[in-house]
Amino acid sequence: MQPLQYKGLWMTIATAALKASPVAKDRDKQVTFRLSAELHARVEEAAAGLELDVSSLLRLLIRENLPAYEERAEEIRRKTKPRPEDA
Repeated sequence: MQPLQYKGLWMTIATAALKASPVAKDRDKQVTFRLSAELHARVEEAAAGLELDVSSLLRLLIRENLPAYEERAEEIRRKTKPRPEDA
């Protein structure tokens, strides 16, 4: 699988990286990705400033921002869904 580049974020998500935690089989999943050195330093600095570890900051970023992306995805679905009068 080819890595995706988006604004300095190198992300490689492989099937093997998306596996259930052996401790919490049905609850937690693991995602592995790569960051540029510059972006990683920024994430570490922000986490330290908030007195969080990097993983906690990334979970917080996802929780706080995912609804906006879900809304965008729903908007795209609505725009691309065929209307009954077009059928």
